[in-house]
Amino acid sequence: MDIAIYLIAGLIAAVALYPAFWLVVEVYRECRGPLVVTCPETGERAVIRLDAGRAAISRLFGQPSLRLKRCTQWLEHRDCSRRCLAAIHLPAAKLGTTPSRC
Repeated sequence: MDIAIYLIAGLIAAVALYPAFWLVVEVYRECRGPLVVTCPETGERAVIRLDAGRAAISRLFGQPSLRLKRCTQWLEHRDCSRRCLAAIHLPAAKLGTTPSRC
């Protein structure tokens, strides 16, 4: 009888966590690859990579916390203000369009 209770509790937990799991997966998929954006400081094309894990986990608690991991403009502009992050809108956040992929 104890096994049945654990199985039922596990099933209830799995059903309850299912939407959160897919929300994390969706944001991770959107953030994991390279993104092409226009650098607000230089006006040039830049290829950036986001910290996908951080964005996915933080989405559980509200808007995704976007953090740059790499940018092709960093060689020339080390003290970048990272204003390009404001232009990135993820479909999971229902804010707008996603920048194009490489």
